[in-house]
Amino acid sequence: MTIRSETRSPTPLRMLGGAAIVLALSGMMTMAPPAAAQVERSLRPPGGHTVPELADTAFISPANRRRKLPVHFDNAGMGQMVPKTVRIGAQSRAPGYAWFDGNVRDGFVDGGGDLLFASFTEGQDATMVVAVDPPDSLYTITIGLGDPAHARGPVDVVANDSLVAAAIVTEPGERRTITFSLPARAGRLAVRFIARSCAGFAVSDLKVEGPAPSWLGFLFAPVPPMPTIVPESSSLPPATADTTRALLRRLAGYLMDHQPRGGGWSSWGLWYQSAFAVRGILSAGIVLDEPLWREAAFTVIDRFAAEQHDSGGWSASYFGPDSCRVHIARDTSSTNLADVGAMALVLSLAAPEASEERGKRWLEAARGYADRVILPEQLPDGAFPNRKWMGKDYLGPYSVATATQCSNLMVLGAVTDDARYTTAAEKAAAWLATTILEDGRVALYPHDSPNQKILDSTRFGDVFYIIEALVWTRDLTHDTPLRLTCQAAINRWLTGSSGIKRMALHGYWWAPMDLWASSKMAGVPWILARDPRRGGQPIIDNWLDRAIGWLADPTRAQLIGVGAHPSSARGEYGLTATGFAAMGLASALNPAVLRPAAR
Repeated sequence: MTIRSETRSPTPLRMLGGAAIVLALSGMMTMAPPAAAQVERSLRPPGGHTVPELADTAFISPANRRRKLPVHFDNAGMGQMVPKTVRIGAQSRAPGYAWFDGNVRDGFVDGGGDLLFASFTEGQDATMVVAVDPPDSLYTITIGLGDPAHARGPVDVVANDSLVAAAIVTEPGERRTITFSLPARAGRLAVRFIARSCAGFAVSDLKVEGPAPSWLGFLFAPVPPMPTIVPESSSLPPATADTTRALLRRLAGYLMDHQPRGGGWSSWGLWYQSAFAVRGILSAGIVLDEPLWREAAFTVIDRFAAEQHDSGGWSASYFGPDSCRVHIARDTSSTNLADVGAMALVLSLAAPEASEERGKRWLEAARGYADRVILPEQLPDGAFPNRKWMGKDYLGPYSVATATQCSNLMVLGAVTDDARYTTAAEKAAAWLATTILEDGRVALYPHDSPNQKILDSTRFGDVFYIIEALVWTRDLTHDTPLRLTCQAAINRWLTGSSGIKRMALHGYWWAPMDLWASSKMAGVPWILARDPRRGGQPIIDNWLDRAIGWLADPTRAQLIGVGAHPSSARGEYGLTATGFAAMGLASALNPAVLRPAAR
């Protein structure tokens, strides 16, 4: 192994999207490297529930050879890329290379003369995996480490479970390169970066060289052809209580197996993504009586509550392990009501399930947010704005922000018996109900424009939140006319002439759309499971059974992200989609799960 070092002039750090983020350098230390036998496996083995998706070997067949080695990866994220390199970033999900397991994000430095050093991917503990062919040859890897503006490390580098570099430290403006050789394992080169302080690691580039000839391979097995994405309902397996429990257990196991190192359930550290996975794993833990799952959810909620700002609000994102919370500067570029509201709702939903001390602490945080941030933001007509997102302040009414805050306030009012929250939520719900058109389409107020957009009912990416808010209000309000108004709006969306049932294939499911929207499609069973007509009207019971039957097929479910490996092409929102699906399955088994009683 060789290590080379060169120093560049430090320049101010900026993160993608214009948000300035600085990592604190307190707590820098040098630690003895761990013995190789003690290093945790770079690619964590499945825990018994995960749907197998990794290929047996990265090389599939000669027809799949895509790019010859050597390949030089530039960790440019969405920044400017060095010519003749291959871009990789925190959100990359290419067939032959991706980041695994950790919470990573992209950064760059304005004005840096060296494009390769100016951009980087940073984190605390994550693994970059490259698929190669031949699958068992010796390869040479060269890694660039360092940050133009800040000190990094100490960092250990583990390649295919062997420690190849220990306690690497870089000063501001210093770039160090590490070169080593290792044999591929099943056609994969897995390079794990483990930071031993809160300064974290910064990887600028990685070069892979192999024997002649050699190529990039494939990380994941090819998806088998699906002649029928939505089959006739008669071909679906019956959704019995036992099969639904088994499916819920499998999906909860997936969430536990694939929780990123550092906590939460978002590879990018977004609270709204974690919120639905937390609700899914907590619901599963309650219904299936799995205390470890409940505690895993509670640990994430503890962190969210602890990260509350003095103002009462939260950043929309988090980064790094909980132990580094006070050492890593917050990203305050987004504190928007839509994203934060999705996670704030979890505080009130989970409080009755936790210990008295935890529940009290979480409700104090939820009350502080409502009193100091949310209630003052409500517009005269009942809507809410999004406010600060990606560094820009949005003051007009936004349907999704109104929906997430309606849900948040409605549940908070129910668990605290505080009429202020209930009244504000009811006003928001009345406003939302008017946006569901007679035919089931939705008149959406976007976050960045005063002009409404008429959306198809199946635009689940935005519309799910609106329907969820109407469900919470219908279930928890004491205002009978409002309850009927909410149910009528939900009915229009479900069964109107352009409602989701009319738009469904074979009357129960939809063709996959973009992955962000498809992840919310997985939440439709939650809405059906909560419908008061269950057990009395076959239209709801049959529809729910068929939806669960569709999700029970792993290959089909992965088309919308459910159970898809988080680093695969279909797994971009896999953790979130699986959380939505788990919420619905748990509610199908027990409609009262995570449902506070109306007071």
